[in-house]
Parts: sequence; C-alpha cells; structure tokens
Amino acid sequence: MTRRTWTAAALAALALLAAVTPAAAGGATSRKLYAYELGCGAAPGRLIERVRDYHPGCSDDAPVPAAGIPFREVTRTPVGYTSDRGPRPLLLDRNRAVTGQVAAESWYRVVADVGVGQVTWDLVLWGLSASGRAVELGRTTVSATVLPGQEQASAAFRIALGNAARSPFPRVRLDVVQRGPNVGMTARRLADQTWLVLPLRAR
Repeated sequence: MTRRTWTAAALAALALLAAVTPAAAGGATSRKLYAYELGCGAAPGRLIERVRDYHPGCSDDAPVPAAGIPFREVTRTPVGYTSDRGPRPLLLDRNRAVTGQVAAESWYRVVADVGVGQVTWDLVLWGLSASGRAVELGRTTVSATVLPGQEQASAAFRIALGNAARSPFPRVRLDVVQRGPNVGMTARRLADQTWLVLPLRAR
C-alpha cells in the first residue's frame, strides 16, 4: 500500500468513526423495553430489555358463561409494567416522543379462533423518583379493529412527553388498560408484541 493510499484509507476510517451514532458509541439515544409478566400477573409487570416467554391467555376476564360468549364493554384497572433501576437515571428527551406497540389476543382460542369487535388501550407513562413518587410523563389511547375469527390484534402508539420529562428518573412505569367492546379479546399478548422505545438525551 502506498503512502497516499494509506492516508486515504485512514481518512475514510476517521470519517466512518465520526459518523457513528451516539448509541453505537456508548451514549445511547434510545432504549427499547418489552412488557413482561411472571406467573400471569402473580408478580408486578416489568419492562425488560430482552424478550422472554409469556403466559398466553393472561386475562382478567371471567370464564365463558354457559349462556354463550359475552359481547360487552369491559373496563379494567391498569396493569403496570416497571423498568429496572439502572446504574444511572434515565435522561428522557422530551423533544421526541415515546413510541411502541400494544397487543391483545383471544383466550377463547383454546376452543376455537374466536374474535370480533374492537380493542382499546389506555396508556399512561410515569416517571418514578428515587423515593417511588410517580410523575405523569404523558398518555394516549389507541384502538384496533378485530375481524371475525381473528385471534390477535395490535396497535402502534405515540406518547408525547411533557415538561416533567426534563427531570431524570431512575425508573419508568407504563400503565395499560385493555378494554372492549369485543368478543374474547381480553388476553394481553406480550413477548415481542408489547414494547416501547424511550428517547434518551446523550450524556
């Protein structure tokens, strides 16, 4: 390799390094977290960085009545998913939105692929202080239409961050209310189907 060729190669390598994003260089600008439940609600929900198995059919609904499958609006208490405390607090970038996806499935599918109606999710994102105090960072509502015989449904969401996101938080919590009206679409589908991406400021 000639001196001129070596110099050109070195300059190209430097240009490549300069183009590396902060995330690749160690100053992550986002973090993707997956919703996870251990024992189908037996323990508090978590937001984790790696996909894990979930319990298909996790549902707060009552068993199918003898008279038939109900078609009704079901209002539930929120199911919360909390991130683990890291070595440093989360520095959220309030100039960008939190994005993600929520998903549901029919727990009646153990008998047949049953599903029809609409699934709606009410989402609230909280920042948790070191003392455990919850500060609302943003909220949204999204819906998905379930076609006859469909056993899964999902919807993308976007949560704009307010001024409260200026403060660093050791942890965040996503509260999810999943409701109808629909036939059978009451189970929470987790694994790689329910997740969020936190926008972070470079340190």
